Amino acid sequence: MTVTVAGFNLQKIAIIVCLGIAAIKSTLVLFYFMHLRYEQRLVIKLLIPIVIATLAIFIGLTFSDVITR
Repeated sequence: MTVTVAGFNLQKIAIIVCLGIAAIKSTLVLFYFMHLRYEQRLVIKLLIPIVIATLAIFIGLTFSDVITR
């Protein structure tokens, strides 16, 4: 799926599509391969905000680095 989308000329929405695909892939890895699907709901409710905050920090730092170049 990632390789197929890379072949399209999506221009400005390409980053959104790529991040969406990455989010779907990471969700599949977390829930099925790391067996979080069978964990208690409290663990999932604590894990999701932490992951979103960490992702926001990484994206923010990356964009701030690109802007200051």
